[in-house]
Amino acid sequence: MDSQFYVVWNPAHGLPRVRHNEEHEARAEAERLAGANPGQTFYVMLAVSASASNAVHTRRLHEPRPF
Repeated sequence: MDSQFYVVWNPAHGLPRVRHNEEHEARAEAERLAGANPGQTFYVMLAVSASASNAVHTRRLHEPRPF
C-alpha cells in the first residue's frame, strides 16, 4: 500500500523529482529552492490519491510470414 508523501513543484521547471515523507522536509526544500532562485515560486504539494492500471493488452497488427 502506498503512503502519502509530499513533493515540491516549480511550474517553470517541469515535474517534481524528489519525494518527501514529511511536510516539514518538503517545506524546507521549497524554502531552500526559493532562496536559490529569486522570483520563482515553489509549491509544496501532498499526494492525495494514486491510480494505476495493471492490464496490458497487445494486439498483433501484422502476421509474420513463415520462411
